[in-house]
Amino acid sequence: MTMRPEDEEMRRRYIEAAWRLGCSGGEGALSIRALARDVGRAAGSVYLYFEDKGSLMNELRRIGAAKLEATLAAASQSMSVETRLAALCQRYLAYMAECAWLYVDDVEGALLRPDALHAAAFIERAEHELRMTRHGAPEEHDARPRHLWLALQGLASAVAAAPEIYDRDFVGAHLRFVTRGVTVMEV
Repeated sequence: MTMRPEDEEMRRRYIEAAWRLGCSGGEGALSIRALARDVGRAAGSVYLYFEDKGSLMNELRRIGAAKLEATLAAASQSMSVETRLAALCQRYLAYMAECAWLYVDDVEGALLRPDALHAAAFIERAEHELRMTRHGAPEEHDARPRHLWLALQGLASAVAAAPEIYDRDFVGAHLRFVTRGVTVMEV
């Protein structure tokens, strides 16, 4: 079913407002009432465009994954594989710091799975970069991209829990250590 242009425009406005509310106040600030108020409509009107808050969050996650893919692609312009991987990692961490609110309602841990949209975007790009270290097709069971992603998940959690301990120097050293290890590790 195709939407009328004015309906597409309203849906876009809701998405933009939801993104703005989430980025400024986290998932808690993104209520249906606040969203409707932000676009100047009644709360019930949100349901004309989204089945429920969960479907809105899923749409925002798809948008977030696309943004992440674009920023990760830009990191591929660096020189060495380690430098490119470190740039990928830094951009992924920056994305997760900005967009963590998209993933707080994950009670079943599905978003920590490597097939979640944001994880898959990172893992796919890391596979591409690591393929360059092998000069050809990736190994069939190359687990290195998932190892790298898991290391980032741990680092992101630690930084979120104690940012005063894990400063920029520590994060940079950790990224160098992990990317160096992943590039030389056996598949």
